[in-house]
Amino acid sequence: MAFIIYYYSINIKNNAFNHEMSITKKSLSTNRRIYFYFWYNYFVMKKINSFALTLTKTNYLFLSLSFLSFAVPFFLNSSQIITGTLVNTALFFSAYLLPKKYQLPPILLPSLGVLTRGVLFGHFTLFLVYFLPFIWLGNYLLIKVFKKTQTPFGILPAIFLSAFAKQALLLLSARLYFSAKIVPAIFLTSMGVIQLLTALLGGLIFYLIISSLRSRRKAGEAIN
Repeated sequence: MAFIIYYYSINIKNNAFNHEMSITKKSLSTNRRIYFYFWYNYFVMKKINSFALTLTKTNYLFLSLSFLSFAVPFFLNSSQIITGTLVNTALFFSAYLLPKKYQLPPILLPSLGVLTRGVLFGHFTLFLVYFLPFIWLGNYLLIKVFKKTQTPFGILPAIFLSAFAKQALLLLSARLYFSAKIVPAIFLTSMGVIQLLTALLGGLIFYLIISSLRSRRKAGEAIN
C-alpha cells in the first residue's frame, strides 16, 4: 500500500515538473519572439529607414545639382564669369556631397547646356566642340583633385589646388589649338585667367555656404 502511494506521488511530481517545464519553454519561446520582434523593429528597420533617407537625400542632391549644371549655362545668357562661377560652385558641391557614381552628369552637363543653347538659339560655335573633351576632363580633374586634397589639407587649400589644376589643363589645350591655328588668341584668356577666376569664385561661394551650414549645425547641437 505504501509502495503504491509512493509510486503515484512520484508520478504526480513528474507530471507537475513536466507541466512547469512546458510552461517555461513556452515562456522562453514567447520571450524570444518578443526579443526578435524588438530587435527587428528597432535595429533592422532603423537601418533600413536611415539608408532610405540617405538615398533620398542623395538622389535629391544629385537631381538638383545636375539640373543646375545644365540649366545655368542654358538659360542664363550672361557673362562667362557669372555662368562659370555658378557651374564651378555646383561642381564643388558635387565633389563634396555626391558619391563617385553620381558625379558624371555634373561634369558633362554644363558644356552640353552651352552647346544646346547654341544649336537652338543660333549662337553655335565649332570652337566649343573642339574644347568639349578638355572641358569635361577639366571638370573631372577639379572634382578629383578636390576630393584627394580636401582631407589632408583642408577645404580652402583643396579649392585652390583643384582650381589651378583645371585652369592649367584648359590653358594647355588652348595653347595647343592656338599654336595649330585652330582657335583665335581670345581663347588663351577665356581658357586661362577666366577659368581660374570662375573656379576660385565658385569654390569661395561653396566654402561660405558649407561654413554657414556647419555653424548652424553646431549652434543647434549646442542648444540641444
